[in-house]
Amino acid sequence: MTEKKARFLQAENETEIKRNTAPEFLLLYQKSILLALKEQGAINDLQCRLCTDKLIAQTRKPAHLSDSRAGAMIPAKEN
Repeated sequence: MTEKKARFLQAENETEIKRNTAPEFLLLYQKSILLALKEQGAINDLQCRLCTDKLIAQTRKPAHLSDSRAGAMIPAKEN
């Protein structure tokens, strides 16, 4: 069987990819990276599944929270 390959030729109407502008595309892109890492042996099935679940959970967050700094360390105010 002959191996088929694809080649990127050009892009038109470029769009900035963010969680709030193209969430479906971003999710598919991130999942494809996880699957490539799994195929290369960098992560195992369980790690891939856990990461995919986290990505899906992030996608379900309300749009106003998608770019939030949730989980970021914020320095405490000095007295």
